[in-house]
Amino acid sequence: MLLCNVNLFQIFTIIFFLIFSTEQTDVELFCPENFILFQNNCYYFSNRQLLFHQAEGVCQSYSRNPSHQCHLTSIHSEEENSFLDECAEHIWGSVQYWLGAMKGTDRTPGSFSWLDGSPIKFLTYFKPQGGRVACLLNYMKKRWDYTYCSRTEKYFTCKTAATRRHCEVIENSLLKLGNVQLSTPVLP
Repeated sequence: MLLCNVNLFQIFTIIFFLIFSTEQTDVELFCPENFILFQNNCYYFSNRQLLFHQAEGVCQSYSRNPSHQCHLTSIHSEEENSFLDECAEHIWGSVQYWLGAMKGTDRTPGSFSWLDGSPIKFLTYFKPQGGRVACLLNYMKKRWDYTYCSRTEKYFTCKTAATRRHCEVIENSLLKLGNVQLSTPVLP
């Protein structure tokens, strides 16, 4: 029998080695070409100015599949808002740009909603008012406002979830305990 010269400690060490030492699993995040990764999302900063609905159409054209939809950007934190402002100022200078919210939609007449369907919880820089159909824009420097959706062309940002890819890193290892030799498999 092959294990006759191996004690229990060596068997435990072999099992530990096989379970914990030979394999590491990392999650890498990827974005489509020309998008910028921030936290778990990808952002596209357009070099064109369009009307709100035209801009949303461009963003939707970047959708990769039903689980990776792309829309005008929704903002859910101070960090995300600051990231967008810093990038926008660097790319466009000090300008206004469309955000992905509007009010007066078929889904929620009279109140703002994000086009991506996420709940509006972060409204630090905006106090919605009643009234007509309108689209949200970011005036930069932590100020949001709204205007008519089809009267003004603005720069815009698109947002989609980053693609998660699980990568297994296999180390080429050799373990020798007594007469037992183990090597990790080498994957192509």
